[in-house]
Amino acid sequence: MGEYFLYYALSLAGLGPQDVTLDPQPEVTDAVKIYTDGQADAVSAWEPDVLDAEGAGAKVVIASDKLRAILDVLISSRQAIDTKSEAIQAFHDAWFEALKIMVDTPDQAEQAILEWGHPDWTFIEKPGDLAASLEHLAQATLNSNQIAFQRPQLLISRIGEAQAVWARAGQAPPQADLSQLVDGRFALGSARDTALFTTVPPVNSSFLLTAKVDLPQLSAEEQQSAQPVVKLPLEKIDFEPESTRLTQKASDDLIAQVLPVLNSSQLYLKIEGSAAWPGPEGRFTTEDIRSFAEDRAYSVQQFLAQQGINPNRLIVGTLDPKFPNSTNEAELVQDRIVRLTLVTTGGR
Repeated sequence: MGEYFLYYALSLAGLGPQDVTLDPQPEVTDAVKIYTDGQADAVSAWEPDVLDAEGAGAKVVIASDKLRAILDVLISSRQAIDTKSEAIQAFHDAWFEALKIMVDTPDQAEQAILEWGHPDWTFIEKPGDLAASLEHLAQATLNSNQIAFQRPQLLISRIGEAQAVWARAGQAPPQADLSQLVDGRFALGSARDTALFTTVPPVNSSFLLTAKVDLPQLSAEEQQSAQPVVKLPLEKIDFEPESTRLTQKASDDLIAQVLPVLNSSQLYLKIEGSAAWPGPEGRFTTEDIRSFAEDRAYSVQQFLAQQGINPNRLIVGTLDPKFPNSTNEAELVQDRIVRLTLVTTGGR
């Protein structure tokens, strides 16, 4: 899971494992240790082990609460489905019954876990631990599973997306009829028992499985505090001379290099325009340059919105030129850019 999440995160920036130095470890604890020992610049891991990295001062660049590339699923062999369908249905029923207890009567669920023991595995040692452990886990109740399996194409598309991530990473995912890998009969079978449906929200009710995710518009304060995740490689975006109009090449570049990133993530995009400030001094004011830079950023924002991207995800800003009042064309070119950065509003 950690390896896949790493490849998925790299793919957002148009990168692959060949663009970084990988140090695979047999266990996630080993991966975290080489990071905390200073032998690696970053680590892909999960709770509770990743908490050790955070305790050592690590900054969370991106987590699954913002980049929901991984879904927990139940897997059964085709042979078991064909010959032991009743047992598989009973397992699903028990699964959703336990989930209902955890959601509807969490104190009862926590007490059962405490009595069972094994805190080294459950990390539930005292009252309140269960709720705390579930804060960052988006739980899919039977209610959500019924909706998901009524539209299996969404799940099928996730499998296809995973195959593409592995392929871009140089792996060879098995080829199969993806529609045959999703079987909703057992979740839908459990849904026939209305007693298994939860009646209150789970601790973390943010589970969402849709083709597109609607993100809220950020306040000015939230935009200022947004944390960068990765800067996209595309930076030189062509405009018509002395204009804010995108060239055809710029449109093609945005479609090829930026749209796939936005369509495969749930992050915001910060669009920061920068304009060259040619000399001689006094010809243009600071306000002139910033206004022109902002207009170019707005052009990119409008173009992406027209391609179907939720405008709430697109944050416009400006960059001050590095070479104000320059007469050197090589310097001026460096200021004619639009920086595109995936950002997150926080969380873990």
